[in-house]
Amino acid sequence: MTFKSVLSTSVVLLLSGSIVGLQAGCTGEGKDGFGISSGDGTNPSIDDTDTDDTDVNDTGDTDTDDTDPNDTADTDPNDTGMDTGMVEDGEGQTFDEPGDVVIVESQDGVATVDLTDASGDSNTDQDFYLVVVNTSEEEEEVGFALEYHLSAGEGNPAARPSAPQQMRASSRIGQSSSLPAKSKPTRNGLRSPSTGEPVAPPTIYTTAHIGIARQDFKVRDSITDENSYERIGAVLWALGSSVSIWVDESVAVDWDQNCDGTIDVPAATDAYGFDNCDLEQIASIVDYNTVPNLRSYFGDESDENGDGMVSVVITPVLNQMTRNNDEDSEIQFVGSYADPTVDLETFDPDQNPGSDEQEVIYVFAPDPYGFHNPYALVTIEDYTSVNLSSQIARAFYKLISYNQHVIMNEGEQEETWVSLGLGALAADLTGFGASNYNMAWNYLDAAHLNSLTDTEDSGAISTSPFGSQYLFFRWLYDAYGDSVISGIVQSADIGTENIANVVGENMEDLVLKWQIALMSADSTQGDGGLAVDGSSYPPYAPVSTITAPTSNPTTGDLYGANGYQLGIDVGSDNLYMLGGTDVPVENEDSRVRLSHTDFATAVFGQDFYGYVTPGYGAQVIRMTDIPFEATQVEVRSPSSAYKVAVIRGDDVAAVNYARDVLYSPTDVNNTVLPLLPNDGTPIYGIGEISAEGATVTVDADGNQTAQTVYDTDRWLVDLSNFTNGSSVRVVAWLDYRYEDVNGTVGLTDPWLAMVPRSYVPVPTVTGTQSGSCTDGQTFGYPFLLLEYLYSQVLLSPQSYSASEIFSLDSSEEDTGSSQTMFDPCGSQEDVVTTCDEDWDRDGVLDENEPTPSTFLGQMQVMQCTLAGNDASGFIPLETDIFDQDQTDDDDSVSLNRKLNLGGVSVEEEEGAYLDVTLSGGQQYILVVGSEGTGPYELTVQAYVE
Repeated sequence: MTFKSVLSTSVVLLLSGSIVGLQAGCTGEGKDGFGISSGDGTNPSIDDTDTDDTDVNDTGDTDTDDTDPNDTADTDPNDTGMDTGMVEDGEGQTFDEPGDVVIVESQDGVATVDLTDASGDSNTDQDFYLVVVNTSEEEEEVGFALEYHLSAGEGNPAARPSAPQQMRASSRIGQSSSLPAKSKPTRNGLRSPSTGEPVAPPTIYTTAHIGIARQDFKVRDSITDENSYERIGAVLWALGSSVSIWVDESVAVDWDQNCDGTIDVPAATDAYGFDNCDLEQIASIVDYNTVPNLRSYFGDESDENGDGMVSVVITPVLNQMTRNNDEDSEIQFVGSYADPTVDLETFDPDQNPGSDEQEVIYVFAPDPYGFHNPYALVTIEDYTSVNLSSQIARAFYKLISYNQHVIMNEGEQEETWVSLGLGALAADLTGFGASNYNMAWNYLDAAHLNSLTDTEDSGAISTSPFGSQYLFFRWLYDAYGDSVISGIVQSADIGTENIANVVGENMEDLVLKWQIALMSADSTQGDGGLAVDGSSYPPYAPVSTITAPTSNPTTGDLYGANGYQLGIDVGSDNLYMLGGTDVPVENEDSRVRLSHTDFATAVFGQDFYGYVTPGYGAQVIRMTDIPFEATQVEVRSPSSAYKVAVIRGDDVAAVNYARDVLYSPTDVNNTVLPLLPNDGTPIYGIGEISAEGATVTVDADGNQTAQTVYDTDRWLVDLSNFTNGSSVRVVAWLDYRYEDVNGTVGLTDPWLAMVPRSYVPVPTVTGTQSGSCTDGQTFGYPFLLLEYLYSQVLLSPQSYSASEIFSLDSSEEDTGSSQTMFDPCGSQEDVVTTCDEDWDRDGVLDENEPTPSTFLGQMQVMQCTLAGNDASGFIPLETDIFDQDQTDDDDSVSLNRKLNLGGVSVEEEEGAYLDVTLSGGQQYILVVGSEGTGPYELTVQAYVE
């Protein structure tokens, strides 16, 4: 869901719509095309400032009154102008203006927040955003329900106030007093006694060894088995002052000896443009950018073998680790790893068979055509422009972290979640943060499913998502400065306790501030977000564009990242650039649009349940349609391991949602959505597939049979805001909603379909009855229906089947199957029919009327009715009216990160995603079906360039 649209939508809620009944003898006229197509060809599945100043350590600002939370240049260690504004349990906190925040900790599973406006304005005209954070570090999920109550009194606190407890004072931006004074740690044996600067000893390799020198390495070849290694032979293809780059002999590398653009020694097999000059450039990036910058942020790495070098080994063994996991797998591709616990210890064939006895980084190989892993293609350009440098930075951080925590401070190795986050930050700080964007999108799409601290990984190789960890440490750096980051790394302590000690705030408060920052309008250079106080809740720093030399770099330059984005914009587009050693260009297909944290919508009159993963998972709920002038909201949970923040949103300018209040499956009225805005902002539908109902059918002999009626929801989508007849790309998707505090999901493979309004049959009490035909059976909707009317007008929960797809191209020749081709029109009689045998007088006897069993069949029958029962008079709808998740061949969740559409809402369920082209000025029905029951939320928006 897009966040910004909630704050700027100007739409009108339609209150009624006309109802069309089926009338006897209805002939109608069909339309050609009906404006529906599969879209513009874009694949909706998962993909399937100051630009000159790059000195991030500038401390030349001596203004002690500076209140800019993003300015770390203030030299006064005790003044940043930032007040936390956080008082636990709502003590002294009230709502008055948009952006006001109240923090409450649960007591015995209950957290109550008084939404009453201090100025006396009505809560019914206001929106609020509830953030629920699970403060359990592992194992305990938090399920909760929301309840509204009338406030205890005008301006009074909530009815169940908790005992106040003052929070610890916030650490201030740029404050250094929280960090113990220490001398800069040194690399073992590698500092000049006169200058203290690193001095690399001579290496045994020189440029004369390029393409010739060989070395064997032991590479982990299993995600799960920490003792499984494969010995590979590798060739030296690039050499810098701090790095040697080796390539697995199985990877083809062309040899351009002078890097003049002419390949002197082609590889024995096709290298697809991968050559040694690419790697020489990477070696320079490591020498001038990666190593000096990451040392300045985090500290030094070790040098246990005394060669002053880090070996980078490129091998497809990493690619192949996940080749048996298809694109639906939750296991992430292994991009790189460093394992100093093994490689810095002495090789022992029994106790330590995987040691290379040196600082070594393993990185995956380029694979543009999927020879090594068909689910992880990467082009040579992408690999050499972003991916390789990003992975080296991540793993180099790991070497630094191990040296600082274990070797120098004699502590434990850092926890996995911290390493994931700081490794991603390392890539970002060196200019290669574009590799983090997809993971950031995945986190903001479903923060309640993604833990911050609870990862399943152990050992050197991680396959866990790292979006939450990256976003947390990027914010920590932006909000508190690089001294906090270095303090976290240069410590004997690890994990949350270490972070809390260094920053000077407890972890749950930091997470709440971070969650508020994710929603802050100050965290984006685009439109949208909430106007929270940046001094109390420091935002992300504005992104900038790197200006770096493309030749003759000096130490500390962000070489290789010229023109790349630095930082993350959590509310707008993030650009994936290539060619940073020359003229950068955008890879537009990899652009990622963020729009703050996705939220669920809670409206009055419908249950709302949330469910949040442990390890500081978080869920955001937009509370709209507030019921009382002065209102309390109460969060109730079986668990007390949570804390909440409520943020006042803007006043409600116009309603942008509708709620399904029809609970009888035989009630076929449409729920009318607001007019679809033409500026791309979304509208929402809050619905529920309810339990099945019943009706009775009657046959020609008067026999009655009880029949099940399944609930299928109908939403009216009105395109009156668009020019009549214009093509409008409309995207809609369904998010699951929980139906209890245990995280239960009842819907089973829900589906969406979008069809012109006239094609959806609408039986009425007055229009669907036996009428004056006294010779036939007496019937009347909704209780008693002719058998064929039951099949045609009460929508099926089944979307379509291959046996019930009528097409003008269908062949009527005998295919050897006993199955008869579906005919949506039925066979016409040659004589005039009477009402007792042909109720609707369409020339098709009741006993010969088509009886479709799927929704698509029902739509085609209605099309034929409108075309006067002439199969040649209409173009039949086909499966492109359905959501991609219904019609594709896999279970992967459909989404589009470039446009910020679709995504995940519950574990292991794909939801539904529909991308169609409609006709402006027209009305359509968006139908939701499922064989299960339960609540859901729809998001519908027009795609506007």
